[in-house]
Amino acid sequence: MNQSLDRTETQLASLRVAAKSGDSTAAYELSQYYGYVAFDFKQQRYWLEYAAKLRYTPAVVSLGNLLVESPSAEDRLRGKKLLRQARTQNPNEDGL
Repeated sequence: MNQSLDRTETQLASLRVAAKSGDSTAAYELSQYYGYVAFDFKQQRYWLEYAAKLRYTPAVVSLGNLLVESPSAEDRLRGKKLLRQARTQNPNEDGL
């Protein structure tokens, strides 16, 4: 288990409230928890999409990378678009 991402139920509840109030980092943290601790990929994708909609660059990049690996041509196209969007949001950051 990835202990640095592990959260108690109370912490998860607080993160959900914060995310639903527009805190993009909380939404992204939830996606990381569900993806790397709970292995609930449906919840991971939900919170990753949520954080990306809030324009949190790490979420946009993560979602873009996830989608470009999809077997769906539509998902791959969307993933490329998200990665371009992330590059535009942070044009001076390397690796985007």
